[in-house]
Amino acid sequence: MRPVSSRGPGIALSEISCSICLVPFFTLRLLQQPTVWFNRLTAADAVLHTQRLLTSTEMSVAGIADAVGFSIQSHCTHYIRETVGVTPSDYRQLAGNFIDVFG
Repeated sequence: MRPVSSRGPGIALSEISCSICLVPFFTLRLLQQPTVWFNRLTAADAVLHTQRLLTSTEMSVAGIADAVGFSIQSHCTHYIRETVGVTPSDYRQLAGNFIDVFG
């Protein structure tokens, strides 16, 4: 995987920084560390976007996975389960119950 720079093609450093709530300087330092992989950062951003869509839309899990950019639904399910401990469908149901009780 090639290192990310503010001058390289593709995703701008400012876009990455904004999505992970860091200033570009710290984002670049983070990406230069050998233990941090760019795909982990983009997967984390995709998981956050998936969580937002699960709780704010009626889209199917497959539709959300496609909209977020996962190549197949099982990748979306894997990352959500790895991150929050439940499947996307269970996450949606649990989030809905939380909103019903505390909304």
